[in-house]
Parts: sequence; structure tokens; C-alpha cells
Amino acid sequence: MVDNNSSMWLIFTRMSAVPGRKSIEVPKLWDKYYKMYKENTIKAVDVMKILELKKTTFYKLINQYEESN
Repeated sequence: MVDNNSSMWLIFTRMSAVPGRKSIEVPKLWDKYYKMYKENTIKAVDVMKILELKKTTFYKLINQYEESN
């Protein structure tokens, strides 16, 4: 017998849509404030307030940005 979770996964897989959270969108002014943050002209807390990011999201974006560059 197939349970509901298995059948839902099969449906999502066939539709090529994986269930879960959407990926993080990079804010429009990210480059500007990232550069200021790295130059120590602005604190991380201030960047989070300005860009309306939570702490976890902010540091995830930093990791993604540094890995891609």
C-alpha cells in the first residue's frame, strides 16, 4: 500500500516541482551594503535592518555570495 506522502512525492517529482521553501532572493541593494559591511563601514545588524533580513537569511546570503565570487 502506498501512503499519502509517497504518492505526493511521486506527483511532485513527475511535475518536476520539488516541494519546499522558495530560494532566497538577493535584495536589489545587496552589492552596495555587502561591500560596506566587508569594509567595516556598517554593522551587520544595520544591514539586516535596512534590507529587512533576518539573521539566518543574512548570513546565508553572505555564504552564497562568497562561494559564487
